Amino acid sequence: MTDNTQHDRGVLASLNRSSALQPDWRRGLRSPLAQRFAVLTVLSSSVIALLMTAFQLYVDYKTDRIALDSAVNKIQKTLIPSLVESIWVLDEVLIQSQLDGMVQIEGIEHARIMNADDLDKAAGDPGVAGAQAKEFPLSRGGAMLGSLQVAVSYDAIEQRIFNRAALILGSNFVKAAIVSVIIMLIYHYLIGRHVTRLAGFAASRDPSDEPVPIDLGRRLAGRDAAFDELAMLQSAMNAWSRENHDHLKRAEDANAELKENHHELQATHTALKLRSAELLAANTQLEGANREQAEFTYAISHDMKAPANTMGMLLNEVLEHGRMDEEDAELLSMMAATNRRMKALVDDVLGYSRLVGGEEIAEPVDLDALLSSIRVDLAADIMAASATIEIGDLPDIKGYPAQLRLLFQNLIANAVKFRAPEKSPVIEVTAEIPSDDVVEIIVSDNGIGIPEEHREGVFGLFKRLHTRSEYEGTGLGLGICRRVMHNHAGQISACDSPAGGTSFRLSFPAGV
Repeated sequence: MTDNTQHDRGVLASLNRSSALQPDWRRGLRSPLAQRFAVLTVLSSSVIALLMTAFQLYVDYKTDRIALDSAVNKIQKTLIPSLVESIWVLDEVLIQSQLDGMVQIEGIEHARIMNADDLDKAAGDPGVAGAQAKEFPLSRGGAMLGSLQVAVSYDAIEQRIFNRAALILGSNFVKAAIVSVIIMLIYHYLIGRHVTRLAGFAASRDPSDEPVPIDLGRRLAGRDAAFDELAMLQSAMNAWSRENHDHLKRAEDANAELKENHHELQATHTALKLRSAELLAANTQLEGANREQAEFTYAISHDMKAPANTMGMLLNEVLEHGRMDEEDAELLSMMAATNRRMKALVDDVLGYSRLVGGEEIAEPVDLDALLSSIRVDLAADIMAASATIEIGDLPDIKGYPAQLRLLFQNLIANAVKFRAPEKSPVIEVTAEIPSDDVVEIIVSDNGIGIPEEHREGVFGLFKRLHTRSEYEGTGLGLGICRRVMHNHAGQISACDSPAGGTSFRLSFPAGV
């Protein structure tokens, strides 16, 4: 558990303890989220109310000013004619009474008759600041009697508007305070207390405990139950609790299994290391034994070759110069044939021993040139059998030239030797590249073929499918071919050829 998680759980636990000691309505009033919600709600509604109130007060102010201006303008039509008559007859009492009546009109602060001979009458307060003066002429029958000056003040209207604004602001402040408290209590009752409980459930939940679903005690039905956010959050929290517990159990089981597998793997690894050391030692011993066997085979084959040559030479001398009857000559001929077979066997064993123990250096080999030289070496046998050798476009491969010569020479010689009696041999050498990692050379013929059940056994040492009277040979040719492919990290296999004979498929790793 991280430090931040522990801190968050500690804060929530302390909040839950302090909340448990307070009445429910006080917890609602102290909720920071409820307070922010109430402030934003009241603030937005207050701004809208103030804008609307300001507009209404502006309209009232304009309306009152228009009414005052209209009242002043009516003086000219209603009061001035009677005032002119009073001035004409010099009724000073009536004139003063009329001026006193004018200043009773709201907004008219001062009224005075000016420019009239021997007449100076006034009413109201002439020293009102900000008053605007308006002057009306007084005449009768074309004779100018003077003028009436009226001082109009809008202070009363402005004061009334100001008082109204102060009253509205005060009432709105009280209303906002009451609404804020009500909003916070409603928020706490509908949302806040449930959210606090859900948060406490999530913070105190231990995944290792059996999941206990939380119930907020809210009873909803129909559409409200389907779309109520708190109900959905309650369902999600309960599902989270169950899934968290299940995940933990699976993780614990997987961890135990991993530990067990780790111990098994450690034991297996130790056993493999011991086995690898044993195999390495056995492989070293096997390589030494193979090397000793190859050296021994080479030495024996080499020592047997000289007596076989000498015996062949002596038999030839006896056959050419000796005096013998027909039966003796036949026996000597049989001995000479046996000696030739023994010599061929010694040569093949000697060649195979070189393949087992030889240490050549791999180099690029031009297969086209190699096959052409082999065709020259086997020219006599090819001509005697009327054989045809078709060589396709072959790639260069990296290998051991002497071994590859022995490989293809054995395959072509076998194809010439094991020919069908009724047709001339046709040998095809082609190449395929099935992938970037493999190069395949196919040697196909139209000979007698190899039965399917013997296609693996023919690669064994001294394995023959025919008697020596049918086909000459030592039975080492295909064994030598397999050994060459082994030395090149490749494989050799036999199958039917399209011409009815045998196809030998040689698979070389690319870059050998």
